Amino acid sequence: LVNIADAIRRGVVTSTTRAMLEEAERRVARFESLLGEARRAPNPVVPFAVSVERYLRDLRATVNTNPEKARRLLSRAVERIVLKREGPRLVADVYGTLAGVLDIGDTGVGDSAGAGRGI
Repeated sequence: LVNIADAIRRGVVTSTTRAMLEEAERRVARFESLLGEARRAPNPVVPFAVSVERYLRDLRATVNTNPEKARRLLSRAVERIVLKREGPRLVADVYGTLAGVLDIGDTGVGDSAGAGRGI
C-alpha cells in the first residue's frame, strides 16, 4: 500500500496503479478480518512446550503413586530406546511419537502411530 500510494503521490496515476491499490486494500481488509477472527477464537492454540510440560508433569506425578499408569503414559510417547556405547559412556537414543504426548490422533497404548518419527 505504501509503495502504491507513493507512486500515486509522484503522479503515476494509471488504471494499473488504481487497480493495484484497490487489490492491495482488499487484501489488507481480508487479512485484518482474519486476524480479528484469530484473536476472538474460543480455543487458542496451546504452545508445544506447554503440552510437553503438562505430559511430563502428569508422568512425574504418577511414577510413585501409580506405576502402571506411569507406564501407560510413557508408552504413549516412547516407541523404542536404543543403547549404544560411545567411548566410556553409554548413550540412549529415544525414539517415539509426539501424537501420544500431545493427545492427537488415535493413538492407543502400544500402537505404532508415528513410527519412524524421532523425538
